[in-house]
Amino acid sequence: MAVGVVIPCYGQEHYLGEAIESVLAQTRPVDDILVVDDGSPGDCAGITARYRGVRYHRQANQGISEARNTGLRETRGTHLVFLDADDRLLPNAVAAALEGFAAHPDAALISGVCRRIDREGRPWGARVRFECPGGDHYDALLRHNHIWPPAVGMYRRECLVAVKGWLWGRRHAQDLELYLRLARNYPFYCHPAEVAEYRIQESGRSQNRAAMLRGLASVLRQQRAYVAANPRYADAYREGAERWPRFYGEQLTDEIRAHFRAGRFGEMVGGIHALLRYYPAGAAEIAQGRIRRLRNLLLGRAG
Repeated sequence: MAVGVVIPCYGQEHYLGEAIESVLAQTRPVDDILVVDDGSPGDCAGITARYRGVRYHRQANQGISEARNTGLRETRGTHLVFLDADDRLLPNAVAAALEGFAAHPDAALISGVCRRIDREGRPWGARVRFECPGGDHYDALLRHNHIWPPAVGMYRRECLVAVKGWLWGRRHAQDLELYLRLARNYPFYCHPAEVAEYRIQESGRSQNRAAMLRGLASVLRQQRAYVAANPRYADAYREGAERWPRFYGEQLTDEIRAHFRAGRFGEMVGGIHALLRYYPAGAAEIAQGRIRRLRNLLLGRAG
């Protein structure tokens, strides 16, 4: 099996060298490494040129989904890994995935576990728990994204090509949307080895809770027709429709409170709009809190 690694990059040049070096440090060497510069303002080309054998492709900025699709078209390999430029592979990542494919050659995706790190590469948060449904991954993914970022997985190229890769133009929840389309048609397999380090960026895509709420709502809407035709997934769909908005809605509610306390009222507007549409319980909670504060203020003055 020939392995290709795609590293899309936009505005992450200060981490790109770490990403490339983590691929070069694999215990099982890869066969092709391609950096896809998605119109980044930084010097992706110069950084890539420091590493012998790493190929470079530049395109006009089109977003992360199309950058990955470019990698799907341009890189070589029967099996592919997609590593965001601010993340890193652990040395055993490729070897562990290939071992999985040897045992499960019909799988579209072999996935492991990620570690979370901060901007400086230090451990961040609690250890990520290994979760693997072991059965119908489409059902499991409707309820919860147990796979996490693409870097934890290795993909069989022919399966990605068959489902036409990532959905063009989608900037949030694009990974979950792809996992769901793949899982409708192909088996997945997961293993408990840690294979990637996922960098938490406070201002990154994953931290934009309002956008994630909108993106996840869109992904779930796309599943309606398929679930209606396959009613065995109805319970999983209902659970996801409740769980996903609550997960990001509660975080967004806390974020809006923090903006209010700091006087960042302009940053509250989009968040409140998203809460009203996708998680009204959070908007009601904020409104009730303000009513309580006003009531306490008035009672205090009256006393």
